Amino acid sequence: MDSLSLCLKIPKYKKFSSSNIRVLLFDDGNFIVGHFAEAFVKKDYAVEVFKINRIETIKKRYFKSFTKVLEEFKPDLIFSINFSGFDTEGSLSALLNVLQIRHFCYFIDHPTINSEKFKNNLYPFLSLFVPEKRWINTIATRFGTIPVYLPLAYNSDIEKYKISSSLAKHDFMYHGYTFLERIEELSNFKIINGDVDPVKFHNYMIAKLLDNLDLDLVDQIEEFEKENETELYFDSENELNRYIERLFLESDLFFKNYVLDKMTKLYINIYGDEKWRSVFPDYNKIFNAPTNHKELIELYNSHRIILNIKSRMLPTGISNVFFEGFMSGSYVLAEPTEDIESIYRDAGIEAIFKISEVKNEVSFLLANEKEYYDRIGRVQDVIKRKHTYLNRVDVITAFITNVIARVK
Repeated sequence: MDSLSLCLKIPKYKKFSSSNIRVLLFDDGNFIVGHFAEAFVKKDYAVEVFKINRIETIKKRYFKSFTKVLEEFKPDLIFSINFSGFDTEGSLSALLNVLQIRHFCYFIDHPTINSEKFKNNLYPFLSLFVPEKRWINTIATRFGTIPVYLPLAYNSDIEKYKISSSLAKHDFMYHGYTFLERIEELSNFKIINGDVDPVKFHNYMIAKLLDNLDLDLVDQIEEFEKENETELYFDSENELNRYIERLFLESDLFFKNYVLDKMTKLYINIYGDEKWRSVFPDYNKIFNAPTNHKELIELYNSHRIILNIKSRMLPTGISNVFFEGFMSGSYVLAEPTEDIESIYRDAGIEAIFKISEVKNEVSFLLANEKEYYDRIGRVQDVIKRKHTYLNRVDVITAFITNVIARVK
C-alpha cells in the first residue's frame, strides 16, 4: 500500500466539535513554531507538535508517522510555517485537502520569490497568514486567494537570558548583512531577447523599486515591456523568481549603503558579514556578527541606540530587530514603517522620518537619560500589550470563529 492510500484510510471525523480546538503544529526547526505552540496552549487549545526533519522527511515521506498522529490526535487544524518548510510540491496541502483538515500556514517568505511553492499549495482547505500588508494584494492578484495579515511577534526567549546590566554601553550600532554572496549567485540571469540591454533593464528595475516600495515587480516588468514595445523571456519561471530575489537584495543593499554611509559620521558600530569591509574599506568600526541568539541580545543590550533600516521586503511590517532591541533594554531608532509608526505613536513618541534628523535624535537621547529610559519603558509596554504570540493567536481564533465556524 502506498503512502497516500495509507493516509486516505483514516476515518473522517467531525472537526471543531469539542470545547478545545485541536491544533497540530509542524515543527521543522523554525523557532516561531515553539512560540505559537506555547501561545496556543495558554489560549486553551489542545496542542500536538509533529517534529520533522527537512532532509530526512523528504526521503522517508513522513506519511506513516503522520498518519498515526492524525488517527490518534484527530486535529481540527494543522499549523505550519511556510508550508512546513520543505513542501514545495504541495503534497501536504493536497493530502489535508482530501482529508478536509484545515491547513493554517503562516507564510513569512516573500510570495513573489517563492511563487512555485505558493501555486503548488493552494487548495480550498488552506488558510493563509502573512506578516506584510503589501503582500495581500500581490497574493490575491497573482494567486487568487486573500491572506490574513498577521505581524511578526515579540520573541519572549529574551526574558530567559541573563543579560548583565554591568555591560559597558556603547552609543550606536547596526546589525545586518550585505548578502553580496547571494547576490553574486543570482547575477547570471538570462533574458531571451537580443533587443533588450540587460544592464539598462536591470538599472531601470532597481530605480523603480527604490522609488516605490509598493511596487509589484512582475507588473513592473510588464510595464517595461510596454514602454519599450518589446517582450522579455526568462529561461524559466524559477529564473524569473531568482531575478526578483536579486532585485530585492540589491535594492536593499543600495539603501543600506546610502544610510550607513551617513551614519559613519556618527561613529556607528556595524555588525554583520565580512563583505561590509569591502563596502566601507576605510571605516574601522565594522565587526563580525554574533554567532547565536543570546549573543545577539547581549550585543543589543550593550548599545544605547540600535539603528533599524527598513527592508524592501517588509515595507509596512515590524522586524525582529525592533522587538528584540527594545525588549533587550536598548532604544531602537527605526525608519518607521506603518506598523512601527503605530507603536511609536501608542508610546507617545514622534517617529523620525528623515535621515537628516537622525543625528539630532541620537544626540538628544544620549544627553537625556531620563527621557531615554522613559521611552524604552513605554515602547516595551506597548509591545507586551499588543505584540505577543498570545495576541497573534487571538487573531487566528477570531478567524476560526468568524469564518470556519460557519462551515463546520
